[in-house]
Amino acid sequence: MDTGGFFSDEFKAAVIQAGAQARMETLQAGVPVFYSDPATNLEKAA
Repeated sequence: MDTGGFFSDEFKAAVIQAGAQARMETLQAGVPVFYSDPATNLEKAA
């Protein structure tokens, strides 16, 4: 995620952590999670 130095490393880490936590809570609720993998340019399901 290139932000041009606008966001601090701590902020970026918090956003990543919040996304991971939300994904885990959603999966635990039994809802499938789909996302785009920029490394492969493919959509994946978790």
